[in-house]
Amino acid sequence: MSTLPYFKFYTNDWLVDTATISPTAKGCYIDILAHTWSKKSFFRDNDTEMARLLRLTKGQWKKVKIELEQYFDLKNGTFFNKRLAKELQESEEKREKNKLNASLGGIAKSLKRKETAVANGKRTLGKNLPILESELELELERKEIYKEKCFEEFWNQYPRKVSKKASEKAYLKAIQKFTPQEILHGLMKYNFNPDPKMIPHASTWLNGERWNDEPTDYATNSNQSSNAAEAYRDFVSRREAVS
Repeated sequence: MSTLPYFKFYTNDWLVDTATISPTAKGCYIDILAHTWSKKSFFRDNDTEMARLLRLTKGQWKKVKIELEQYFDLKNGTFFNKRLAKELQESEEKREKNKLNASLGGIAKSLKRKETAVANGKRTLGKNLPILESELELELERKEIYKEKCFEEFWNQYPRKVSKKASEKAYLKAIQKFTPQEILHGLMKYNFNPDPKMIPHASTWLNGERWNDEPTDYATNSNQSSNAAEAYRDFVSRREAVS
């Protein structure tokens, strides 16, 4: 996973929220946020490690920590910040979307070049050229590109790897009505059941056009992450597992 080299900084919120803490605490606060963004995970609630990170003595850190606890959720033993977690997740989603668009854009350009070559052949060589054969070859190659490239992009992102052949067949059927971008973007936003056994086969998901479903609330499921910190970690691990 790779995030942007910067994160959003809400100036007015910062000035208001940190008005009552010391300059040292302010500096430590922004340092923790910056290091978390770079590391892409939240630091453990460990006084020795945090003092070393911020170049403070353990005694200095303990005093600063009292001032900073209002900005972090320490329930899970980490310096979790809800707003930063949201920004990290959005950055990852943006990266995945850009990666997808770049891949599919390259496929589209390749097809366009081949279509142009066939069209130029018509104009240059006239009616005696076996155009029908060229166009049929182009259509077959288009399907092969979809099969080899677009489907692999979809399969790499789908969280349950079962019955790939059936899934490929369902995918080729689906892209007759919808673009690969629509399907993949829908997949990236889809809220799957946190229980792996409840995730449908990709062929079932595709045949049901499930990327158009309304989000499902699994908040009451005992297997679902019970807080934002675990939800974010679940999101990251799921994406890293298929990248």
